[in-house]
Parts: sequence; structure tokens; C-alpha cells
Amino acid sequence: MNQKSKLTLEDLAASQKLALEYTAELPPQLPGMLDGRPDPTYIAVNNTQPVYEQRFCIGSALGRYYLPRHWAVRPPWYHSPFNRRWNNHYMRLWMRGARRWFNRNFNQQKQSELFALNMLMTLGYKDDLRLYFEKHPEMIKWAVCLTFISVARGLKQRLVSVVKRLFTMNSALP
Repeated sequence: MNQKSKLTLEDLAASQKLALEYTAELPPQLPGMLDGRPDPTYIAVNNTQPVYEQRFCIGSALGRYYLPRHWAVRPPWYHSPFNRRWNNHYMRLWMRGARRWFNRNFNQQKQSELFALNMLMTLGYKDDLRLYFEKHPEMIKWAVCLTFISVARGLKQRLVSVVKRLFTMNSALP
């Protein structure tokens, strides 16, 4: 019986052609950083930080690297309603305010942090998450939101498949 190998953040970095360089030369308060060039080639990770901070840093750097490239291919979900030309004056005002609020509260740093949190949750780093939440309790609410979104998405997919099967069963009856 074949066992599935566990996907890790290091594998994801390698798939994006980003080398991980563990160094002690970074300042102690900095867990790591992405190469500052337009086409980055490495992620520098501070090896004096705890392992959970190193993994979160790798996930955050992957988010910083991946998210802008992802947007270039396919715009994120909020571009459609926010940038649409609304006929109603009040709807234009509402969307302008919502767009400003979203861009202010979900800047690139916050989005890369949420990407890292989602990766740690998805890849099953339970002990690292527990230790990270002990040090950063403000991220617990984001973990709850991401979990709720994942569960809701899974339920929606199951509901759609049940409804499709229900209608295909009715058409198969005489």
C-alpha cells in the first residue's frame, strides 16, 4: 500500500523555484525575507528563530511571491463587484468606500500573512500553529474565519453535487 508523502512548505518553495537559505545574519526580530529583486530566487530564513516562525515566514514569503503573479493571470474575486461601472449613484459610492476599506485593511502584507496561515492549516502543521497562536493570539480570529470559509465551501460543493445527482436520478426514471 502506497503512503502519500506529505507536502511541505519547503516543497512548495522548490516548486516555485525559490531556494531556502537559512542564515543567522538577519536581525533577531526579523524571521526572514523574500529576495527583493523583481524576479526573486531565494527566501532568507533566520535560523535563530523558532521553527514555527520560520515556517510562517516561508509561507508569508510564498504568499508575497505567488499572489501578485496569481492576480496577473486571474483577477481576485473582489475586483468584479468593486470595479464594475454601477448605474446607481449610491451603489458607486458604496463600492468606492468598500474598495477603499478593503485595500486599506487587506494590504499585501496582511494577504501574505493570511496565505501563510492558510498554508499552515491546509498542510497540517498543528503543533506549529498552536505555538504560533500562543505567541500571536490576534491571528486566531483569522484562523476561525479561514476555517469557516473552508467548511462553507466544502458544504456548498457537496450540496451542488447532491442536487445534480437528484436531478439526474429523476431524468433516469421512466
